[in-house]
Amino acid sequence: MQGWYLVTTKLKSELRVKRNLEHTHAITCFFPTYPARKAGSPVGMPLFARYVFVNCDMENSKHKVQFSPGVSRIVTFGDQFVPIADDVIRCLKARCDDHDVLIETPQPDPGERVRVTRGVFEGCEGIIREKRGTRRIQLLLELAYGRLITIEVDPGDLEASVKA
Repeated sequence: MQGWYLVTTKLKSELRVKRNLEHTHAITCFFPTYPARKAGSPVGMPLFARYVFVNCDMENSKHKVQFSPGVSRIVTFGDQFVPIADDVIRCLKARCDDHDVLIETPQPDPGERVRVTRGVFEGCEGIIREKRGTRRIQLLLELAYGRLITIEVDPGDLEASVKA
């Protein structure tokens, strides 16, 4: 059955697996990465280290995939191949550019008012307290009765608040 599946690779072999499966066997692959941080670096850090998504009819392509250089194993549950939902892949691809590199969203600055768009605190509004590296933001939320709490969220889970 045609679909997306997950392949575990040997250490730092994700690109090798992707290139080999695409060029040698014409199997579509998806390997999302963070943007490269060093000038001249061809690729950033993997979003999912040691994993590559492959789109194929796994029953007919399992030997091509399994015995491809750099592949450790195909992810299974028992002896069944586990398909990845198309919606999951679509969601991940929507956050990446044409080269499977994660598109960085502009990060709000400390003091700005924002709304949480995903997770337990979805819909809550708060003020950016501080940035924690490039992938986490500390947010100060006001709950009922003026109680304040501090949470950390992914910058992609925030949007500008309409309140000023």
